[in-house]
Amino acid sequence: MKSSFICLLFVIVFTGLKSWGAPDSFTYQGRILKVDGTPLEYNNVSFAFSITNQSGNCTFYQEQRNGVNMQGSGGVFDVPIGTGTRSFPTGPTASIQDAFKNSIDLPCAAGGTYKPAENETRILKVQFHDGSGWKAITPPSEIRSVPFASFSYSAARLGDSLPTDFVLKDNLASCAVGQYLTYNGTAFACQNDAGGGGTISDINVTAPLVKGGTASIPSLSINVGTGAGSVAAGNDARFGDATKIQSVAVDATAPTANQVLKYNGTSSWVPSSLAIADVAGLSTQLTNKVDAAMFPTSCTAGQSLVFVTPANKFDCYNIQITESQITGTIAGAKINGNIAGTAAGFTGALTGDVSGTQAATVVDKIKGVEVDATAPTTGQVLKFDGGKWAPASDSSNSGTITNVIAGTGLTGGGTSGAVTLNVDGSAVTNLNPANLSAAVPVNKGGTGQTTAAAGFNALSPLTTKGDIVARDGSGATRFGCWH
Repeated sequence: MKSSFICLLFVIVFTGLKSWGAPDSFTYQGRILKVDGTPLEYNNVSFAFSITNQSGNCTFYQEQRNGVNMQGSGGVFDVPIGTGTRSFPTGPTASIQDAFKNSIDLPCAAGGTYKPAENETRILKVQFHDGSGWKAITPPSEIRSVPFASFSYSAARLGDSLPTDFVLKDNLASCAVGQYLTYNGTAFACQNDAGGGGTISDINVTAPLVKGGTASIPSLSINVGTGAGSVAAGNDARFGDATKIQSVAVDATAPTANQVLKYNGTSSWVPSSLAIADVAGLSTQLTNKVDAAMFPTSCTAGQSLVFVTPANKFDCYNIQITESQITGTIAGAKINGNIAGTAAGFTGALTGDVSGTQAATVVDKIKGVEVDATAPTTGQVLKFDGGKWAPASDSSNSGTITNVIAGTGLTGGGTSGAVTLNVDGSAVTNLNPANLSAAVPVNKGGTGQTTAAAGFNALSPLTTKGDIVARDGSGATRFGCWH
């Protein structure tokens, strides 16, 4: 988008309060014209200044100057850099002069540091706000030479140190061999080593010190023991019992478990149990608070503490949640065990041999074997085709039966072709004639007839009406009868 301003004739003038000192600010002058040639004459213009390294990726200094009245100025402005509201660096001793130091690592506003080259220049970036938005003055201005005053400010230091931080060698005293320098608060002076360079000929000691070694190399030790003239060891009985603390007597009464030393208010420290009243303000803090006596000794697994109003205490109750108390969705990972009833409320996805949701379950596999998606027709069965289960007609007669054996009461059988099974009449017992659908032939033990008279006649050996048959022990004899 085309800019609505043209900025002309920008001049940087370095000024200072003292001609021999570093500048407090840099004066930035110029004129701002709109694209139609009219000057900017807004009464509350803001300027933002940034001083960066040559590549512009490290900002050494940032400040903003607000409230510049350009009414009646013809677009001309004269703004100092260094006296506005500084946003970086933020240290109390930082100043704009620091941005021109080439002898130290300079901090960057975005983080990290930057080491300028010895003769590196700086870039000045300027923006102004005309009441409707920020506009950048482009291109940025290059400060091609470091002003003399700022350079002298940096040259007047060694790194960050002032001249007063150093001592000139010429101002130091000349010391003799073996001497050392000391400072008395005003000046340095030479001092002799108090140890000197003499020779120890003997050492005189008193108890509990003990002298040993030789005359030329003596040694010192200390006598530790429990008797007179010795330094007491940690378990020395001479220590005795502490009878006072801060000049207040300790009572001779032996303490019991969990007691503390308590001042009795008059003369001594006395072993005593710590009471609530002994801690300042504790009784007030515990007022209307829960008492330990209100809690049961313990609860069993699956129980929770419930406050029982009539008894004014907590008791253990089994955790019971009714169906009406459960709302929302419970993640499956949070549920252990089985849930009685139907799974109408199940909303998750099914896995394994089935897929889909509770309301739209699809059997995709049987025992891990894929089921074909083809819809079956009437009379078809599921058949395994070697890769998957698929609908197919039950047309194969090549079953898996290899032998038919006739069991008790049956005859026949076979291992191939059409196999027939028959009832073995000789093995039939408890036969109910009412259940027979036809007459049993004589050779099968029947009469071959369907009525009693016909059956008798079929089995009778008589050929003439009125004959009698008698058995003589070996056979039947027919006797004729006449009347």
